[in-house]
Amino acid sequence: MNLRRSKKVTTDVVAQLKHRTQQAQALDSIPRQDLLADPRLNPETRALADELTARRLRTELELEHKRRLRRERERDRIEERAARRAAAIDDAREATSDDAIVLDMTRSRKRFVAGALAASIVCSVGSAVGVENAAQLHTAAPAGMGYFAEVAMTGMSTMAIAWKGGLLRGRAVIEALPHWALITLITVPLVASIVASTAGAGAVGAACSLGAAAFAWFAYLVSSTGAVAITQAVTRMDTQQRTHTTVTETLADNEDQEHEELPPLPRRSDRDALEVVGEEIAQEAADFLRDHGGDERGDDASSPGGDDGSTGDVHPSTDAPPALEDAARRRSQTARQRVEDYYQNHPDAPVKTAARELGVDPKTVRKYRPGGASNG
Repeated sequence: MNLRRSKKVTTDVVAQLKHRTQQAQALDSIPRQDLLADPRLNPETRALADELTARRLRTELELEHKRRLRRERERDRIEERAARRAAAIDDAREATSDDAIVLDMTRSRKRFVAGALAASIVCSVGSAVGVENAAQLHTAAPAGMGYFAEVAMTGMSTMAIAWKGGLLRGRAVIEALPHWALITLITVPLVASIVASTAGAGAVGAACSLGAAAFAWFAYLVSSTGAVAITQAVTRMDTQQRTHTTVTETLADNEDQEHEELPPLPRRSDRDALEVVGEEIAQEAADFLRDHGGDERGDDASSPGGDDGSTGDVHPSTDAPPALEDAARRRSQTARQRVEDYYQNHPDAPVKTAARELGVDPKTVRKYRPGGASNG
């Protein structure tokens, strides 16, 4: 019984192993099994791979959106700061421009002068009380006369100071006598007011009188220095305007000159044209003869040849035709004669002037003029 059961178990194991081996062989026979190792190609993991990919792309998109928002906010902050800086610079330039200075100084000077004169009048009221007391104690003047005396002294000094400031503002030149007269009208009433106020009210009266004088002098300084500042600003504005006008006129003149037509060239007759062409040919022929030893070829041509009995003639490539040589010599002689005749009548004429009047090249004039280079 046991043997039969053991044989059956052994048979089943062998059969199962054989079946599994056959399955393994069948699986091994299937090609491209490596594709299943890719999670995006494996059917079991493809859905999960798509879900994770979509999640990753969503996260990247959100992060990119945040980065772009940060860049835009930073750009807006930079542009706003640049706009504020430009506005501050424009305001500063506008505040320090000459026209703004003139307007501000004109308004400020009027306000400061009016305030200083008003303060001087107020102080003179206190000084007038001291002058009134001094008049009642030391003189037999009627009541109230001290006030009138203070008005006369302080008013005269204040008006003299204001007038002097106005003259300075108008850039008036004052002669010696009027100048010292104004100084006297300013100084003497103030000194008298200070003495009288001190005698009647002590130190308080002196302080009031000195305060009235100080405010009056301050009004004078405001008027004079304001006039100087306004004059300087107006002078700078005039200078800038003249410079701008000069530059504009210069540019306009340059544009007009550019659009102007060039003057026509001097017309020459047919004879002058032929002479110019002939002189050019003569010049080229002379250069050719000079470069190839044309002046020394007579000796070489007359010398006997070599052992082969040759006549020793110059090679045609280095010898000029006799007709060309004769024409060149005649043209050279004609040009030389014309230049020499011209310089006999005009010995101090410049080369360019002679060339223009003769209708030849300046090189020809330099070559043939007396005392110049020779043609050899």
